Order: sequence, then structure tokens, then C-alpha cells
Amino acid sequence: MFLLDHATYCPPPETRHTIAEDTATWKHWKGPRSCETENLKILVDVAKISGIRSKCAPLNLVPTDDPPTGFSTSFEAADAESRTCMVAVVQQVLDKSGVTATGIDILVTTGSTFHPVPSLASMLVNHFKMRPDVKSYHLGCMACAAGSIGINLVHDLLKANPKSTALFVAHENVTAGFYTGSDPSRLLANGLFGMGAAALLLTNKHSLAKRAKYQLLHTVRVHVGQDDSVYRSMGTFESDEQHCGNARIRFNQDVPLSASKAIRAAVAKVAPKVLTWTQLAKAVRNIVTRRIRGKDATPPYLPSFAESTIDHFLLHPGSHGLLKGFMKGLQLTVDNTLPSAAALRDYGNTSCASTYYVLAYLESLIGIKKGERLLQVRQPASGMRGHFCPVSAVVALLLL
Repeated sequence: MFLLDHATYCPPPETRHTIAEDTATWKHWKGPRSCETENLKILVDVAKISGIRSKCAPLNLVPTDDPPTGFSTSFEAADAESRTCMVAVVQQVLDKSGVTATGIDILVTTGSTFHPVPSLASMLVNHFKMRPDVKSYHLGCMACAAGSIGINLVHDLLKANPKSTALFVAHENVTAGFYTGSDPSRLLANGLFGMGAAALLLTNKHSLAKRAKYQLLHTVRVHVGQDDSVYRSMGTFESDEQHCGNARIRFNQDVPLSASKAIRAAVAKVAPKVLTWTQLAKAVRNIVTRRIRGKDATPPYLPSFAESTIDHFLLHPGSHGLLKGFMKGLQLTVDNTLPSAAALRDYGNTSCASTYYVLAYLESLIGIKKGERLLQVRQPASGMRGHFCPVSAVVALLLL
């Protein structure tokens, strides 16, 4: 499978605010109880701790005079956000690639907090007047994981449909997930997530291989939702507060532990595909030694992925703490995490689209040479029916 081109959405100036510098930047939203004085400090602290320090779009909500909140978190406002982001980014990738909307054979969209009928996929089919035989799918309730799980789905669909071109659109609606209540424990998502979207054009047509930027080499996905504490570490909740909406995201203290379990399981599966022969030999030696002499004889071998066959890392920029966890777990250097930190700083956590913002930073600021290998690593939460189960999806890409 080849990646022809990709694009990311840049929010307009009116939605970009320097939330980590001064609480005054939040005060133009007069109505929400989450933006009252006692909660403003929590929102700003979340942004600072998470590494969001420049003008990002933590809220796509343009202030209005509508009561009771002073801005709208209605279905219409959420629909407007998705249409704005997704239509713009799809048009951008079509223009860059030269592919027309009628040339799309498969369409896959994502979204966890906003589920309109007709679906977001159908919205794009209608807007761009795609062919009647286009195969369209919407991947819901998979949260940040959808950015990689969607690639898995496209990969399987292209296997079943030779000589096809697929469009994958990753977008998370922050209007639908914005909490307007006053419970401090539920404010984390308000200060962490940012508006964004990414579109990727993929194909299995060998005639287009020379035009492609990347080739998908391997995909690895693990699920650790069998663990009850992991299963309940994130999810949606129904608020009983007036004007707070019905589907908002919550986190608890088990999120870091859940993340570490998932990433360990994923790394164990992907390591043989990306480590050097020397590192593999050390790993085998360590395994044999521990089996013969016992597990207490020597600590487990932790390879440095910075010294592996991977040249660049697309790490999910969920927060500054998550990036530090990636550095420790994968034995990476600060330089390996800089593109992810920059994407987090400028756009916030854009959920399923986040690693494609990292890819854009890599291409524009650092540059990627022919033959270099990229590893996409996600440690998100996904699931269904109002609950989220952490899952780690890993995708390796090779530049053509």
C-alpha cells in the first residue's frame, strides 16, 4: 500500500488562542461555568503541563450571543466544525495530489464524539459528488487510536479491492466534547484537545508507485482492554448539570498505567521488525540467560529505538507527559520527540489526526530522505458504547 499524499487542517486565526499565557484569553467566553474564574487556572495549568504554549485552537467555538453559554456547543455547531475541517483538508489533499473526487474508490472517516446521521463519510460523498459506487465507511468511538486503526482498515480494504485509491480522513470534533460544567475533575479535555483534521490518499495501484511518498511496511496493533482497570481508565459520561450536554470525555488516575501496558505489548511485537541485528542478538541472549539463570539473574533487555533501523518517529502528541513516557519506554532522545512536541505546542492534542501533524513538521522543518524509515506510534484510548479501552497501534512507513 502506498501513501500518495497527505494534508493537515490549519485552524483560522479566530479560533487560535494563547491559553497558556494568560487566563484573560479564556474570558471572552462569558457563559460556561468551566470558564468561570475558579476554573480558569485549572484550564491554563492543564495547557502548560501538557506542553501547549503557543497559539493553538483548544476551542473551535466562535463566541456568539446565544444563551445560556455565550457560545454554542449545539449539534449545528459541531456539524459546522466537522464540515469546515474535513471539507477543507480533503480539498487540500486532492489539490496537492491531482486526484479528483470521482477517482476515489474507498472512503474512510473517523470520529468519536460526534455521530451525525447521515454519517461524516456520507457528508463528504455528498459535498464532493463522489461516484455512486464509492465504498464509504465511518470508524467511530476509537478516539485517538482511529488515526492508526483507520490505516489498518484501509489496508484491509485495499487488499480486497485491487487497483483502487482510498481517501482516509481523520478528525475529532472538539465542539461535541467540550464540557461546560463546573466539576474540576472533568475539565482536562477542555484544556488539552485542539481542533484539527488530516486527510491521506492511499493506493495499491503500482502505476502510481513512482508518485507515492511512502509505502506501508508493517502494522501492529494490540488491545489491553481485558484488564478492568484499563477498560475503565477513560470513557464518556452523562452529565446531570444543566446545559452541559450528554457525551463528554473523562479520565482517571489509571490512564498512565494503562498507557504503559499497551505500549509494552505493542513494542514487543514491533521490535523484531525494526531493531538492528546487534540489538536482536542482545535480546535473544538476554532471554536465554533469564530462562537458564532465572529472571532475577539479569534485568530485561530494553533496546534503544533511537539506535534501531528507524530514522524518524511519529509519536502521538497527547501531552508532554506522554511524550516523556515514549522517551523512557522506547529509549529515545530529545531530538526524536521534537516534531511531536512542536505539533502539541502549536495545535494541542488533535486526537486521531495528531501524528499526521507530526509528519508535516518532519517534512517541512527537518526533511525526509529517500529510503528513510518512519515509525508511527500511538498510545490512545478506544472502544465503544460509551466506554474507552486503551489500545496501541503502531504503523511503520518507508519513504520511496
